[in-house]
Amino acid sequence: MDVGQVCIVGRINSIQKTSTNTRFNVDDGTGQVDVTKWVEKSDNEDDMVSDEDAALQEGVYIKVFGNLRDYKGKRSIGAHKLILVLNPDMITYHNLEAIYVHLETMKGILPPLDLQNNNNFNTRINNDTRGPLNDNMRATGIGFSNQTNVGSNNIEDLITQVMQRYSVADVGISISDICFHLRDVFSEAEIRNKLGYLMNEGHIYETTDDNHITLA
Repeated sequence: MDVGQVCIVGRINSIQKTSTNTRFNVDDGTGQVDVTKWVEKSDNEDDMVSDEDAALQEGVYIKVFGNLRDYKGKRSIGAHKLILVLNPDMITYHNLEAIYVHLETMKGILPPLDLQNNNNFNTRINNDTRGPLNDNMRATGIGFSNQTNVGSNNIEDLITQVMQRYSVADVGISISDICFHLRDVFSEAEIRNKLGYLMNEGHIYETTDDNHITLA
């Protein structure tokens, strides 16, 4: 499987700063990788350093969002977001999330639950609209089964529910991930057309790049 976007949590071993970028050597417990964060300066910033950047020191833990790169057999990450880990629970959560994604990738998506024989459970789901998923979209792991009852097939509602369920704070979710989650329900062209409409209407907006969006 080709991997483009990655998220890792690890300890900063070393930092190398230049006029154009900062390179961090990060160890996540499985190995070390170089993470490059390019400097973005405006005319008014010049030599100013943000409090967030100043807090990124050797020995601290960070959460990295970025693109995985491979040059001459050596992998590195081009970061578009770095978050300082202030709570150990962030590390635990990330490790659990990594296990979850790995198991789904290796073993496949679990079959949909058979809820027809459990009236009490059906009633609770039909009445509960607080969560990111409701009775119109039954979760089956990463994707959604083509046998799922999607009601009126409201693409806007399903896109919203996917974004609520899988978005990451400050980064949102990639458009390609949305297309993947809804691949059994709508075509990529239909999803991208609807995303363009929602963006023009101000319901969603871009975050770190033109491929990542979040709800307004």
